[in-house]
Amino acid sequence: MDLTDNDEKIIEASHPRIREIIHELRAEYSDLEARVRELENRLNLNSTNSSIPPSKDPLHARKKVYNQRVKTGKSVGGQPGHQGKNLKPKEIPDKIIECKPEICSCCGTILPGKNLEIVEKRQVVDIPDIPLEFTEYQIFESKCPDCNTINKGEAPDHVTQEIQYGPRITAFVVYLSAFQLLPYERLTECLSDILNCPISPGTVDNMIQRVSTNLESFMVTLKFQLISSLVVNFDETGTKVGKRKSWLHVACTPLLTLYGIFASRGKEAMDIFGILPEFMGVAVHDFWGSYPNYPCKHSFCNAHILRELTRTENETGQQWAVNLRSHLVRMKEIAKSYFKTEDIVPLVLLDQMSHNFSQLVAEGFAANPPPIQTEKKRGKKKQSYARNLLERLQNYQSDITRFLYDPLVPFDNNLAERDIRMTKLKMKISGPFRSDKGANAFARNRSYISTMRKNDIPIIEGLFAAALGKPWIPGSQFHSVQDTLNISIRTQLATG
Repeated sequence: MDLTDNDEKIIEASHPRIREIIHELRAEYSDLEARVRELENRLNLNSTNSSIPPSKDPLHARKKVYNQRVKTGKSVGGQPGHQGKNLKPKEIPDKIIECKPEICSCCGTILPGKNLEIVEKRQVVDIPDIPLEFTEYQIFESKCPDCNTINKGEAPDHVTQEIQYGPRITAFVVYLSAFQLLPYERLTECLSDILNCPISPGTVDNMIQRVSTNLESFMVTLKFQLISSLVVNFDETGTKVGKRKSWLHVACTPLLTLYGIFASRGKEAMDIFGILPEFMGVAVHDFWGSYPNYPCKHSFCNAHILRELTRTENETGQQWAVNLRSHLVRMKEIAKSYFKTEDIVPLVLLDQMSHNFSQLVAEGFAANPPPIQTEKKRGKKKQSYARNLLERLQNYQSDITRFLYDPLVPFDNNLAERDIRMTKLKMKISGPFRSDKGANAFARNRSYISTMRKNDIPIIEGLFAAALGKPWIPGSQFHSVQDTLNISIRTQLATG
């Protein structure tokens, strides 16, 4: 509230109680003005200046939201030298249909069916009918001629009931649920329509639980390899189990993915997750306060910082935020150019970039002084968004710029965010998990599928192996479906 010098003199000459009321009203006005400014800033948040996903950008504001990616100058579409996936004919087709002319198109004479010449070939690639195959295992008994012992034949380990669904259908069910993200009802409709396989949601759940239980050895190896990794990305997102708010956690590398669903987001859940308490490499993550509690090295996601600097620029118009954002992008490009040639960034250049970073942060502090404490109100007065950001940039500068020193450390945490995105989509499609048991089974199965995909393992075949109780283990040789079945039978015969 701006007052003239004459107004101030009148206030000072008035009754002390009136002066006190005016001072209180001015302080309240200042607080309300700051509150209105804060609410207006919230309305201006979008995917470019906060963690709001692009799908939640207001429809009326999407034309104003610009992508922060730097243009490469390449044209849209496939680039020169790109190998396309063209459909090619098969040299020896599975089926041949001869299209012979029978009647002359001119005079109607019946044509001879001999000595015809093929002038053109056309092939159609299609899916044949998929009938269900019923395999019967007949178990025989044989009496030993020497000792009269009755010997009974044994069916494979996975054949336990008089009638049951096989491991291929089980693998297909888990594939549709954990990879294609179909809810149970749509999944059963898909099986009925495509395979003519009527199946109940309860049976679907039993199959998913069975595969999850068979992944115990995979999970042990996965956790050990993550703990032993040099760099691991971490992230978490909200979900629901029943009516309870829960959190989906992810720990991943370019070759490994581990999911876990817990009742809390913080250190208690991270301890149960079991990676960070023993991890001594570099943990890449956002600024969630539970991460720095662990003794490993840390690297903070710079994509978050770029969005926060954009927000600061939008709210304050201060030039230091623009310059620091440009400086971070330039640091990323410099590190990328050196690491691309398997070289390290020169120490002189590192010192210069670190000094410029600190100088820009100092300019930010000068433009955003700490709030003035009033005697009337107790406790620490709320700081501005820009001031809070500056304190984090100053306190964690070495962790924010760690990507300059270590070529294994990424600039951002996009790897974890990509891994968590599809599981978030599962929740949007199917709604909350009904129980902890179902949530944990999904997390396990999705961990297995994501890790297989990163290692170029055929997903259906890998799930088939898991359904047989012989899951693929990271770092081990993968066996095909038939090899897995043969190994299972040979193992049973050897132990029998």
